[in-house]
Amino acid sequence: MKILILSSSTGGGHNSAAKALQAEAKRRGHRADIKNGLDFTTRSRKEFISWGHTFTYKYLPKTYGKAYAREENHPNYSLYSDFMFAAAPLYFYINQNKYDAVVCVHVFPALMLAHILRNREERGRKYNIPGYFVATDYTCSPGVYFTRGKHWFVPKGLTGAFVDEGVDKNAIIESGIPVSKTYYEHPFKQEVKEELGLPTDKRLVVMSCGAMGCGPLNKLSIELDKLLPENSMLAVICGSNKKLLRKLKPMAKEGRFYPMGFVHNMDKWIKAADLIVSKPGGLTSTECVTGNTPCVFIDAVPGPETYNLKYFVERGCAWGAADAAEATSKVLALLDDDEACNAMLEAQKQWSDTCAVDVIIDTLEADYSQNEER
Repeated sequence: MKILILSSSTGGGHNSAAKALQAEAKRRGHRADIKNGLDFTTRSRKEFISWGHTFTYKYLPKTYGKAYAREENHPNYSLYSDFMFAAAPLYFYINQNKYDAVVCVHVFPALMLAHILRNREERGRKYNIPGYFVATDYTCSPGVYFTRGKHWFVPKGLTGAFVDEGVDKNAIIESGIPVSKTYYEHPFKQEVKEELGLPTDKRLVVMSCGAMGCGPLNKLSIELDKLLPENSMLAVICGSNKKLLRKLKPMAKEGRFYPMGFVHNMDKWIKAADLIVSKPGGLTSTECVTGNTPCVFIDAVPGPETYNLKYFVERGCAWGAADAAEATSKVLALLDDDEACNAMLEAQKQWSDTCAVDVIIDTLEADYSQNEER
């Protein structure tokens, strides 16, 4: 089977989901290609969308949250029509490369695919390549109302939210959000700490705010460095935020404080951690909880991440914090409360009892077999 996975250059989480699906598809002997959906728009539009999203998300989080709420409360057809013109080059690309399935891990390419389907139907022509949408946040994002496809893969317990937005209940599969299968492996923390060159006799607090390094990391780092017990150490993963890394580097201290830039082994740091502090991005939060580590999530950027935080806090899988001060107090409290940590770990185990990448690739394989039989 030949699969096209369409992502979007508007954050690292979508690409992480795409890579997780690609890895499992390849492991099973399929070909899976990842393509940025915005490549099918004009160059200027691609750069504007990517830059605009990153800038607003990183530097104007309240503005980002207001814009998200406006789209959420007043679905705008222009969100769909903005991507109509990218449908033709996408259709050509799919047919030229003879793909058997198209999987969208972001709503933008899903809207392009929706226009292909509508256009073919209106002209009385069949379109035999199945399309799929994979949700990467714990809410039904604005724009999903306009999407079309064979199946929508959504987080557990959120079928109702997608049905309310017009998605056919029978087309919804509660797979969960796909993350690398390495997050389902749980080796001894001391072994992973040793592998990372860290002291094995100290508790490790890992702090990360996604690939962009958003949120109050600077303030949190300073406070936690001062207040963490002597038997604890702090690793701060700044992602692509080079400015933050420059600020924190002078604070580095062996066995106590480890500031880092972008890392390619985040799964190792999550497994080594005794506690994670992070913003609740869809993929980030899923990786942390699937990695079975106590979590404190900061509501740093309003919008879908507010729903992500609520989702995990309500299920007992994490503690939430509104700002740096509350996050600091909750980190210190959780480090001193083994009972609360153990209860959180048990809730996480119950939540992550199925593997999303398996569910999604299993479905694609079953659909492909049915098409072949026809």
